[in-house]
Amino acid sequence: MEAPPGNETERAAEVRETWGAALESHGVDVSSTLLTLGQAFGELGTRSILLNREGEGEGVSLSESASRYEHLRLLGRGGMGQVDQVWDHDLMRKLAVKRLHPERAGSSLALRQFLWEARVTAHLDHPNIVPVHDLGIDEKGELYFTMKFVHGTSLDELLGALARVEKAAAEGREPTPVDEIISAEHLTQLRRVRLFIDLCQAIDFAHQRGVLHRDLKPANVMIGQYGEVLIMDWGLAQPLPGPNGEGLRELLPELVCDSQPGRPSGTPRYMSPEQVMGRPLDERSDIYALGVILYELMTLSSPYSATEVTRLLLQVSEAKIRPLTAMGPSVPDALINVVNRALAHDPDDRYPTVRALTEDIEAVLDGFGPGLQPGSSIIGETPKSWLAPPEPTRPRPPLGLVLGAGIASGLVLASLMSGWLASLGWTATVVLAIAALGLGVGALALGRDRPRDSE
Repeated sequence: MEAPPGNETERAAEVRETWGAALESHGVDVSSTLLTLGQAFGELGTRSILLNREGEGEGVSLSESASRYEHLRLLGRGGMGQVDQVWDHDLMRKLAVKRLHPERAGSSLALRQFLWEARVTAHLDHPNIVPVHDLGIDEKGELYFTMKFVHGTSLDELLGALARVEKAAAEGREPTPVDEIISAEHLTQLRRVRLFIDLCQAIDFAHQRGVLHRDLKPANVMIGQYGEVLIMDWGLAQPLPGPNGEGLRELLPELVCDSQPGRPSGTPRYMSPEQVMGRPLDERSDIYALGVILYELMTLSSPYSATEVTRLLLQVSEAKIRPLTAMGPSVPDALINVVNRALAHDPDDRYPTVRALTEDIEAVLDGFGPGLQPGSSIIGETPKSWLAPPEPTRPRPPLGLVLGAGIASGLVLASLMSGWLASLGWTATVVLAIAALGLGVGALALGRDRPRDSE
């Protein structure tokens, strides 16, 4: 993860030249197109099937109603449009529908991008990629497509909830009920790595089908109510270069486009160094983004220290990653090596394929079979945080209070035994008083260190 040669001033100038006016407007975080396209109100104009009873008998006939999709609520809105939740009257289920804003419908480029996203997403038929159900034109002549509506939370929301739960545990207080619900199934690093493998399998499949995502980030990943992982947004996807993407270019030749060739597209915090610099991309650019996500899953924090846009772009371009060992919870050495390789500055030093990345992670997990105990895995001693969530600690009372209570306990004990003590000598009485004091202090100290959940 070493930075390339050249001083920081030269690198910063190159970043500014590559990004141009985008830095002036801070418009570098491309919003999820899944949450930007659609129609604000009303119903889609496609026809819906009705089942009509004929008289008193069992006969039925089919007819059409005015609308198949009934608008329920807004899911997200952006500059190009929005996504709504709708009710499908034909199949009796909730869906997400995506449409262009009417003012963008006259743009040939916008229409091509919209069709590209719909067809590329449909091209990727995989359990961890959101399925597309329908593509059509409504009665107003406007283009739309429908997708599975995912009941759940985004990976971005999960990471935020986990960070807040961890902070609450460190401060000895209870997390909010909402954060507890969101994070309940992913409190350990081990469970989060398993989630990451599902994400890797989807991207590996996309690469096998010739698709480069270019905008992998937690906000574009949904976790369903049964733990299923779904990648939602393929609006910035492009065919892979060379033979790997040839099949996709032949399948959709009229739709392959890049609105701004040479201009970076995506979200800077999850871009690869070559993506920030506007250079040609291949599978290894998505692998770098996966490395950033894995880093965040392990540490619940960003690998970059910068928050200001220009500084962040510079850190990304140089792959200046904060060491995992300095970021709090212990991570197995073998997994640190996996993250570091995925985040290598030079693409040639990264994993060549997502499958190779996944195989290394699965090799790490193989050390945690059902019969293994912490510390017996193939990766060496297992940190407690890898297998179990952080334990909240009891706030400790001041040492003076503990000593005072211990002395009081000793005095009470001595007063109860005053008759017996009178029959002993002065020296023996002093020794017993000190012993009683020690017992009182020891008992209170033990209570002081007892874990909170053992009460």
